Amino acid sequence: MASSSEGPNKKRKKKNLVPELPASITTEKSVLGAVLKNNQLFFGSFIDLEKRDFYLKTHQIIFEAILEIFQENNRCDLVTLADYLKDRGLIEDAGGFSYVSELTDGVPVLENIDHYVKILKEKSLKRKLFYLANELMTSVTEEIVTPEEILDKAQIKLLELAEGGVSKGFVNIGQIHKDFLEELEKKRKGYKPGLATGFIDIDNRTGGFQKQNLIVVAGRPGMGKTAFALNIAYNVARNGGCVGIFSLEMSKEELYKRLVSIDSGIFSNKIRDGILTKEERQKIFDSANSISNMNIFIDETGGISIVELSARAKRLYDINKCDLFIVDYIQLAKAGRFTESRVSEVSLISRGLKELAKDLDIPIIAISQLSRAVETRPGARRPRLSDLRESGAIEQDADLVMFVYRPEVYFPNEARFSGIAEIIIAKHRNGTIGSELLIFMGATTKFTNASLPDKEEILNLLRDLE
Repeated sequence: MASSSEGPNKKRKKKNLVPELPASITTEKSVLGAVLKNNQLFFGSFIDLEKRDFYLKTHQIIFEAILEIFQENNRCDLVTLADYLKDRGLIEDAGGFSYVSELTDGVPVLENIDHYVKILKEKSLKRKLFYLANELMTSVTEEIVTPEEILDKAQIKLLELAEGGVSKGFVNIGQIHKDFLEELEKKRKGYKPGLATGFIDIDNRTGGFQKQNLIVVAGRPGMGKTAFALNIAYNVARNGGCVGIFSLEMSKEELYKRLVSIDSGIFSNKIRDGILTKEERQKIFDSANSISNMNIFIDETGGISIVELSARAKRLYDINKCDLFIVDYIQLAKAGRFTESRVSEVSLISRGLKELAKDLDIPIIAISQLSRAVETRPGARRPRLSDLRESGAIEQDADLVMFVYRPEVYFPNEARFSGIAEIIIAKHRNGTIGSELLIFMGATTKFTNASLPDKEEILNLLRDLE
C-alpha cells in the first residue's frame, strides 16, 4: 500500500521506455563549423552527407542553406549564411543569430573532416534502423499484411539502407591511368581479365565474361539455354572457379544429374533410369566424386524476390568469393514489391541483377525466355533483340546478349544442321556482335567447341534462310 504522504494526486515518476536515438550533436556542430572556417572541406567527404544525417532540425536547416549557398557562390561564411537564412525567414528555425554566429567557436581549422562525417553517417544509419524496426513492429501488431509481405518489405528496406551507406564518390583520373597501365602490362604477360567460358571462339570474341557485366542468355524453350549456362558453370568450376546458381525452375537434383552427364558422357536418360552397365556405373561414380569437389552452389528457391536473391548472393560471395552467378530464369523471379505491370516488375529484376553484378564486381548470367513472335516468323526463325520477353529493360541493362539457336529444331531434314548450335551475340557493349558455332550433344546436354571447316558456309546458309 502506498504511503499517505504521496497523496492520491501525486504523480509517480515513470521510467522512460523510449530509447534515446543515436546522435552526436557536438559532432554535427563541429562539421558545420569546420566547413564554414575552411570552405575546401565542402568538396571532400562533406558532400557525401545528406539532410537526414543531422539529428537536430536546426542543423538540417543550416546544412541545406550551406549547400544552396555553395551552389550559387562556391563559398560560404558566417555572414553569408546568416544573411541567407534571414532573407528566407529561416533564421529563428536555425537557432537565431546568436547560435549561427557561434558555429565556428572552438572549432579548429581542419584539413579534413572524414572522421567526423563517418560518425554522423553511423549515427544516421542507426536511427534509420530504429525507425525501420518500429515500422516493422507496427506492421506485425496490426496484422493487416502477411508475414511474407513484411519480410519482403524488410529485405527491400535493409538493402536500400546497405546500398545507401556505400558511396564510391569521385576517383582521380591519375588513379584510373595507373590501373589502366597495370592492366595493359598484365595482358602483355598473357593475363586475360575476362572469365573464360571454356568455349574458344566465344572467349576470343568477347575476351571472356567481364567483371560487373550482366550477360543475358536467351532462347525459345528446348533450345538448350539452361544447358549452355550450366556448361559454362561446369567449365568455370572445373578450372578452379566458384559458381552460384539460382535455379528457379529445375531442382538441384536435376541440375546435379545434368552435371554428371556432362562430365561422364553417359546419356542423361540412362542416369535418370539407372539402367547402366558396370563400366558406365564406374564412370558415373568417378564423375560424381569429381563434381562433388567443385565449388558449385545451387539455390532452388522458386519465385525468389530480387532483394532476397541479392542478399543470398552477397552472403555466398562473402564466404566463397564466387566468380560467377547464374539466374535461371529471369521471368520466374519477383520484384518483391508492388508493380503496375509485369513489364515493370521484370524491369526492376533486370536492374537489380545489373546492380548486383556491379556490387560484387563479377559477371552474372541471367537466362531469359523469348516471346512467341519467333515462332510466327518465316524462314530460319533466328531470334532478335526485340524478341526478349516482357521488357526492353533486359536489353537495356544487359552488357552482353547471347541467343542459343539450334537450327535442326526447325530444319530436321537438313543434315548440315545436325548437332549444330549457333550462339548469336546480338548485343555486346564492349565488342563486336556476330555468331559462333558450338556442337550440342542433346543426350548428355553437353556443348563443345566446334572445329568445322565449313563454319562460314553454315552461318551464311542460316542468314540466307531469314
